Amino acid sequence: MDSAAVAGRKWNERGNDPGPLLTDTELMVQLRASQQLMVSIMDNISEAVYRTGPAHELIYANRAYLTLSGYDSLEEMQRTPRETLYANPADRARLLDLLAREGEFRNEEIEYISRHGDRWWGLCTSVAIRDSQTGALLYHVGSVKDITRRKTTQQELLKLNATLEQRVQERTAELAASFQISEAVHTTEDLPSLYRQIHTIVRGLMPANNFYISLHDSAKRLLTFPYIVDERDARPPEGRQRVDRPRSENRQSLPGFPKRCGAGRNQWPPCDSG
Repeated sequence: MDSAAVAGRKWNERGNDPGPLLTDTELMVQLRASQQLMVSIMDNISEAVYRTGPAHELIYANRAYLTLSGYDSLEEMQRTPRETLYANPADRARLLDLLAREGEFRNEEIEYISRHGDRWWGLCTSVAIRDSQTGALLYHVGSVKDITRRKTTQQELLKLNATLEQRVQERTAELAASFQISEAVHTTEDLPSLYRQIHTIVRGLMPANNFYISLHDSAKRLLTFPYIVDERDARPPEGRQRVDRPRSENRQSLPGFPKRCGAGRNQWPPCDSG
């Protein structure tokens, strides 16, 4: 290598030739290209990214953060109090406290409210950046991943599990009641006692202060009421009702079918007088 040419070059700390020196204009072009590349990357990722100053003032927000929050520009978002972006403003105070005490927080699930009132969930991470020599706080960088779909699915599963658990409990109670009734049939001394026991068991399953047991005699076309407890209405005459409706309608008086009322004479159950 020509010694004169070598003498004219500058060497970096590792002894490598850094190449020809660039002019200020060339440096600016390269810097601008790097900035454009960085902006292009940040504005085309789905994760929200932001930067705040030492006092937590918003300095930068990428397109995803603006879109999730419902704003068209950084300037609009800077004019908005940050706590109004939180569904629970106390969450922001808690996160700021973590930054102050520990210098970071990671994977915090936070519910936000957009400018238009839409609620969404974010998985949040933020780190405080300090001067390596003085330790002075310079700024904060953070990211927010939209996890709304995941949270919605989790909440639906929780509701489904709760509903399923309730159904299991109800079915278990029904089976227990069936067993209790079966046991009562074999242990009670007379029918009135059995009817009272059945009423007590049913009342354990549902509100049943008003309760009656009817027996259908298809040959005589009569309904008899051997057991009636009603807080408002009296017993039917002689505990009987003449059945003049077709067989399919008679079923309405049996347990498990909507209760019909009779408005005429000797009709039972009587209509609710209101």
